[in-house]
Amino acid sequence: MVDAVAGTDLVKKSSFLSEPGQAKFGSVQWHVEQVSSGVGSLVPFLAGAMVSRPLSNAIFEKGVLPMSAVSALLMQIFLD
Repeated sequence: MVDAVAGTDLVKKSSFLSEPGQAKFGSVQWHVEQVSSGVGSLVPFLAGAMVSRPLSNAIFEKGVLPMSAVSALLMQIFLD
């Protein structure tokens, strides 16, 4: 959008990789694209799980927040 307003064509000037062509449906390249995009979609979720797991373990196992309090809070949120 800034390129269009400023008329700089910065995207064309700074691009060092060409856009790949579209793979034919069912070909090996198409399957590689599908699998890699699926794996790429999972990465943020896996990273979030890795970061949040120690925190949730600390909360529930160490007794910082008893499970009954969590249950009561969730029931209050979802049932009201």
